[in-house]
Amino acid sequence: MRGAPAGWFWRATSDRRGFRTVRFFFFGSLMDRDVAALVLGRPVEAGALQPGILHGYERLVVAGESYPALAPRAGGKVAGLLLHGVGDTDLARMQFFESEEFAPAAYRIELTSGGYVDAYTFVAREVLEYTDQRWDFAHWQRHEKPGYLTLARAWMNEYGRREAHQLEGTWSSRRQRQLDERASGKDCNERQSTSGGKSHE
Repeated sequence: MRGAPAGWFWRATSDRRGFRTVRFFFFGSLMDRDVAALVLGRPVEAGALQPGILHGYERLVVAGESYPALAPRAGGKVAGLLLHGVGDTDLARMQFFESEEFAPAAYRIELTSGGYVDAYTFVAREVLEYTDQRWDFAHWQRHEKPGYLTLARAWMNEYGRREAHQLEGTWSSRRQRQLDERASGKDCNERQSTSGGKSHE
């Protein structure tokens, strides 16, 4: 089940302290505890994350980025992690991180341990340009995480000082710089590999 972004606290529950909390389903970079801690501004213990599955979607890499977005697909399954007890401050920080391009919506999530729960996840407000590449979490952690953390840290350092929409151009330019540096480094490594190979002949 998907709920409208407006009035999305209607499924909120209260924790032991009486604070309003909700569940969130992470399907992309926020599955990584380092990214989640950076965005939430607090540690995220491994035990706080519960495996779950979102049906009816696939996870595709957004064009020009290293992160994914959800794309509807009949019979599709997206494996992710549920975080319980997400409070108001967490929500504000996540919305800042996701910017105005994404909004929370409610879904029915299957627990890998059995049963279903309602949870929120961030979905694109408008149709994004996807690649045809399915996003792979393990591959992202090995190859994309360091650069992504650099961008995310710079972004979250502006929380409370600037609005997310004011940072869009900064993210894009820094991301492009990373891509250019990677391409340059690859060319350099290929040249070194070629010359090195010849010197050993």
